[in-house]
Amino acid sequence: MNAVLFVSDTPALSVWRERLRVYEPRWQIRYAASVADAEAVVGTGAFDVVISALQQGETEGLALLDRLQAKSPRTARIVIQPGTTHDTSRSRWPMAQQVLGPFCEPTELWSVVERTCCMNGLLENPTIRNLVGGLDRLPSVPRSYVALSHAMGRAEVSLEEIVAIVEQ
Repeated sequence: MNAVLFVSDTPALSVWRERLRVYEPRWQIRYAASVADAEAVVGTGAFDVVISALQQGETEGLALLDRLQAKSPRTARIVIQPGTTHDTSRSRWPMAQQVLGPFCEPTELWSVVERTCCMNGLLENPTIRNLVGGLDRLPSVPRSYVALSHAMGRAEVSLEEIVAIVEQ
């Protein structure tokens, strides 16, 4: 079972609790209503993932992730972008390994956490760790994969478009 800490300083924390309740059989979820609460909870045990949905203090949120990175580098750090902007660039949240938009759905968050925990599990395997550690660079993702991913993410995609991408 994956240990997840969800940090939010808004009234939406209760909404997220309700929305994430369905995942509690698979995740051990703790909630913190402030950076100070999160610091105290992090001190009580190890977490696989910390999700920051802080609205008020971006500076405090960055500092929390920075301290978490130093204290527990194996803990994955996910940010749910505050406000109404969809700027999910990592340059704004350099300590985050994943940045999601402010209106992400619980299913999207669940998918990101599952993939993150799966990746962390793979990196625990000594054979895989040695293989990845021996690479001088990571291979690039094929253009056709990127094009197919973008097309499949659109609501109005035609079968002809998908076929054309696959044929390339």
